[in-house]
Amino acid sequence: MTAHNPFPTRIAPGTKATVMGLGRFGGGAAVTRWLVQQGATVLLTDLEPASALAEPLEPLQDLITQGRVTLRLGGHDPADFTSAHLVVANPAVPKPWNNPFLSAAIAAGVPVTTEIRLLTERLPDRRRVVAITGSVGKSTTSAMIHHALCATGVTAQFGGNIGGSLLPALSSIAPSHTVVLELSSAMLHWLSQGVGHPAAPGWSPGLAVITNIAANHIDWHATFDHYSTSKAHILRHQQPPDAAILHHSLDNWAPSTGQQSRRFVHDSESAALPPLAIPGSHNRSNAAIALAALEAVGVPRSDVARALATFPGIPDRL
Repeated sequence: MTAHNPFPTRIAPGTKATVMGLGRFGGGAAVTRWLVQQGATVLLTDLEPASALAEPLEPLQDLITQGRVTLRLGGHDPADFTSAHLVVANPAVPKPWNNPFLSAAIAAGVPVTTEIRLLTERLPDRRRVVAITGSVGKSTTSAMIHHALCATGVTAQFGGNIGGSLLPALSSIAPSHTVVLELSSAMLHWLSQGVGHPAAPGWSPGLAVITNIAANHIDWHATFDHYSTSKAHILRHQQPPDAAILHHSLDNWAPSTGQQSRRFVHDSESAALPPLAIPGSHNRSNAAIALAALEAVGVPRSDVARALATFPGIPDRL
């Protein structure tokens, strides 16, 4: 069938959406509930059996009982992908370009998207987004930036790879708010132009922050080149006067798009920071990158330094 949803993806009442992958940690739950709130009927499918997904399914029990969410667990049915109006893939699905179910949807003209693309299409101002990626340090740096923004009186929303879905909060995000997104390489793959549907737009933030690039998640990407290219999507669709903050090790890596100003942060710059509440030279390096990013969005250096000194760290990190 020919899908009726144009890009940016419109979720009209009666839209038949297939969500591929709930995950043991419930990654698909938020987008499933949001789709239902937009008037869609949702088929949620996962390779895991119901017995393995009891906990992540619990938040959706009301929608399942109401018949607004149908479950297909323990395997996928190709018809659920080719007969839908829209497929929402979990970014954890590896090598999605080779996945037979996603390929069947695309061949049938069904747009394939992700939670993060649905979000970025709807944010009120791309230029007010600070997006952070990197092989290591991106979670801490993202949390530092959000903490410092809030501590200095800036209204900021935090989401993405660590902060959770911001789709439920869209109605409360004003054009003047700053949105902080941690983006994984998989998320960035799905934000590239033409991925999931020929009309899918490319997206990059107003301020891109990259902590470092090293071989990682090759099981998902298949090659380091694909991983590196996916990371570079955070820069690829920027436009003047967008900006990028990069660790100095990326001086010879970052693709030249000619669309943004760039600032390379050296580890030695961390010496200007006050003592931090969290230990380690790696965290001082993260803080130096966060400081440069916050200065780029107009927060005074002295205010940032004081705020970063009170950052308590994030769970499960040294």
